[in-house]
Amino acid sequence: MTDYIPRLREELVAAAAREQAGMRHRPRLRPRALVPVLATAAVVAAVIAALLVVEPPDDAPVAPEPASTALTYRVKPAVGTDAPAAARESAGVLRERFAAAGIDGATVTAEGDRIRVEAGGAAPDEVAALTVPGRLGIYDWEASVLGPAGRPEPRNSGVTGGQDAGRSGAVSRDEAARRVAKAASPGARIVRAEGADAAGWYALDGSFALDNADIASARGMRDPRTGDPIVALDLDAPGQRMFSDLTRGIAQRGADAARPGEDPMRTAQHLAIVLDDHLANVPFINHEQVPDGIDGRDGVQIQGGLTPDRARQIAAILDAGPLPATLEPAG
Repeated sequence: MTDYIPRLREELVAAAAREQAGMRHRPRLRPRALVPVLATAAVVAAVIAALLVVEPPDDAPVAPEPASTALTYRVKPAVGTDAPAAARESAGVLRERFAAAGIDGATVTAEGDRIRVEAGGAAPDEVAALTVPGRLGIYDWEASVLGPAGRPEPRNSGVTGGQDAGRSGAVSRDEAARRVAKAASPGARIVRAEGADAAGWYALDGSFALDNADIASARGMRDPRTGDPIVALDLDAPGQRMFSDLTRGIAQRGADAARPGEDPMRTAQHLAIVLDDHLANVPFINHEQVPDGIDGRDGVQIQGGLTPDRARQIAAILDAGPLPATLEPAG
């Protein structure tokens, strides 16, 4: 603060003292003559008050600027792929993801085999959540999950999890890897059990029915029935046909295993939605309600245990598409 206000205050006090001393030698003023003096004093006081409000003291706390997140990644392209080209393409995908996720002002630059992300006030974990590969696979669960011999065992609930598919029947990571090593089909993989706190793993063969190429668009929204956060996936025309065929076969298998009068949930079969190495969702198909499966024109939903932020992130990842390379933090 400047010394203007303290000096002004001192001058006013001195002036008041002189005025009071002079009053001993001047005749008493009439009441009407006091009005201009009081009015002038009021104006001066108002000016001082305004100055005190407008001009903060030098030691007043200043609101901190939002922390800026800056992260650097090393690009690991597929075998035979040029790293700088993969970095440039990955940077373009990341820009789309950040924009779709509502992270405004993010900048993504590629140089050689490095990508640098600067994301304004976004937290590091928000940025990291959008730099995953983003590879989607939709499977017939019972026909794809592998048993100890490296082969699917659709009727073995100890392998598939039965009614608690995607959670029960999970094994250690090492055991899942051993099952994959025994699998005859190429593309077999291990995936983490459903749920954010899941510790178990499953082995899946490589026979996914749909992948990223079948997704026309993705958006985070609220389920109109429950109000829960979900990710809604719209499929392209070939994807719609494949999803209809997939769910029709799953529903038929559940119907074939059912007994008359039995609760359909006891034999309900499942599909699995896998994002990278996580089971995002393992929904059942009720063969009594949808004996012909689910119309692919209705799309696919990822639901269960999602927050609005997480639903928005997954939708941004799937809408922009998978990265052409794997990103590793480079410090």
